[in-house]
Amino acid sequence: MHNAKICSKDLVYAGLFSTIFHIGIQSISLWLTQCTSYLECWSGMRGDIDLASLQDALMEIDDEIRGKDEILNGTPVFTSEDLKLIRRVITQAKIPSWLNRPSKTFGDSSDGKVRLADWITLFTVFLPFAMVELRGSPQNELVDMWYHLAMLTELAVEYEVDESNIQCYLYHPTCYRSNLQECHPELAATPNQHMAYHLPKQLCSFGPANFLALWHFEQINGILQKVATNNKIKHKTFPFYLNMNNSQQHNQNILDDNQLSKLKTNFSIPVHLYKQVVTVFNQNYQKPRHEFFAKHKGNFKPFQKIVPTVAKIIHSFKQSGLTYTDFSNKGSSSITYNVGSEQRFFGTITQIFEMVLFEKCCTGERKHKKYTFVCVQRLEKLNPVDELKNPYPKVCPELQIQMFYSPPKMDYAQQLRFCDLIIPSQIIFHTATFQHNKETFGTQHHTVAVRSLGRSRSGQFQ
Repeated sequence: MHNAKICSKDLVYAGLFSTIFHIGIQSISLWLTQCTSYLECWSGMRGDIDLASLQDALMEIDDEIRGKDEILNGTPVFTSEDLKLIRRVITQAKIPSWLNRPSKTFGDSSDGKVRLADWITLFTVFLPFAMVELRGSPQNELVDMWYHLAMLTELAVEYEVDESNIQCYLYHPTCYRSNLQECHPELAATPNQHMAYHLPKQLCSFGPANFLALWHFEQINGILQKVATNNKIKHKTFPFYLNMNNSQQHNQNILDDNQLSKLKTNFSIPVHLYKQVVTVFNQNYQKPRHEFFAKHKGNFKPFQKIVPTVAKIIHSFKQSGLTYTDFSNKGSSSITYNVGSEQRFFGTITQIFEMVLFEKCCTGERKHKKYTFVCVQRLEKLNPVDELKNPYPKVCPELQIQMFYSPPKMDYAQQLRFCDLIIPSQIIFHTATFQHNKETFGTQHHTVAVRSLGRSRSGQFQ
């Protein structure tokens, strides 16, 4: 029975680059190796590179290569087992709802054309989780080549760019093409690889590509088309809508009598969690001559506020345009967050609840104000022995993927007892996660790889 296979050109065709390249001239191969060594030496020190001269030289050599190359058929690079692993990662990885997930039948010819947005998330989010497991397979040499493609994608879609980003960008295509020629000299060149060398000049001249890319504006157009309108926007000025939006955001937590009547408490806050609630109130919402107290008997001073012991459980909320949930099987519950002023942690949202206090607002009136609290189960760091088995710092160091132990199974009461209690403003961003079995890397327990999504394709427009 013939095993289905996928060529590298099928996996990497993404507008700016592809993985099909062949060099038939030994002198060119030597030059690429020397250029790679030069850039590796430069990466360890600070200095100026004539970007225009370097880019022109790379493109001239690329023209010569493409002119003398023969077009050869790409030989199968990924086996059906490799493709099965990649599909498993695509299916099982937990991601927030705004992030593009490639098709579950990725690589099948019947699946049709892959969208560029799917290629971007495939290279920078899903393939890192798969490639660390392929490193121990016969496809080991593909891991290094893939890493350079992932970094090309990461740097190409940044929302901020400077000269150092452009210099790093030139380093990665040079390394990629040198490695590909060494491992797969039978693969033919494609125009996309040549086009990849045009991007640095575009970044220098016009700034970040994300603000100019056609696919990015197509996504924004699609979002705008979903906005409800009565076709009378021309009668109002833009500052009117801006002020209206700011006013809505400012007052969204102030409840009127109708909203208050619909608010039904369904959560009696446990004692240990209640103490954290009072602490969080005083740390984040305290004002001069304004202090939050636990429930107790006696007379209270005007500046003292009593924190209620009951709240309402909710299952989702929005912060900075993104939705966060407490469903553990959904990616929207995986976050990176702050505790204190500087400490950053990764975890999973396990409980969300709201409570209402009667207090003075900015107008001086006393109104009912809603506060949201989030319980997060923090991910546990690997012990020193298992940290040495973590493949991500070696395979893809600049992608900053972290690995932790998978959260232990705990009952509801234990989750609340050992959680971090935060407010929405302490959330940094969503994360993408994938669980590795303990047998994969020989760790003490199952592990979970975490990819922060706060850089580049942040999805703020979704």
